[in-house]
Amino acid sequence: MSRPTIQISACALTLLIVSTAACWLRQSPAQQCVDNVYFPKEMFILQQDRIARIQAYYSGMTETPFSCLDEGTEAYRFLFIPSFDRAASILISRQANQKVMVVKQLSSEGVPQNGATALKVNVTRPLTDGEWDHFQELLAKTSFWSMKPEDDRAGLDGATLLVEGRRPNEYHAVVRWSPEDQDFLNACDYFLELGRLEWNH
Repeated sequence: MSRPTIQISACALTLLIVSTAACWLRQSPAQQCVDNVYFPKEMFILQQDRIARIQAYYSGMTETPFSCLDEGTEAYRFLFIPSFDRAASILISRQANQKVMVVKQLSSEGVPQNGATALKVNVTRPLTDGEWDHFQELLAKTSFWSMKPEDDRAGLDGATLLVEGRRPNEYHAVVRWSPEDQDFLNACDYFLELGRLEWNH
């Protein structure tokens, strides 16, 4: 085999290796996706029991972990667990110019057992630019991306509120029990307004 032919073959092989590696890197987030793991392992330390229950609610509503979303998707999810009513999940997301909201509410109170559960509400609708922009304004007032994921506040008669955010190369989650932070409450209330759900607090 001549030297030029060897050089061309070597270049082709190198290009193939680089292309394969790039393809693997693009696919790696999906490969790391696990259907029943919703939070990074070290995110919550104080509330392990509550987080286990939250994952059971997500499983009952067949919610997808944010690690499984398409890489270009920006999304926010609000999980609402009142003490004496049915839990609900409200997801808003944006991919390119498409904005969507998905509302799910369980058909019965309590922690779902054994996976997927019947839903009282399961609605998907487009989200307007105005709705998306207003949510972003409310979220900015909370300083959400720098909030502590958890605190030690807890109780029985109230509600657990969880907000997740996911944008390219960044994920954050904040869980609170009947919080007193008005800016955070305003953002949570707007989720409920979008989903046409109520919470008397």
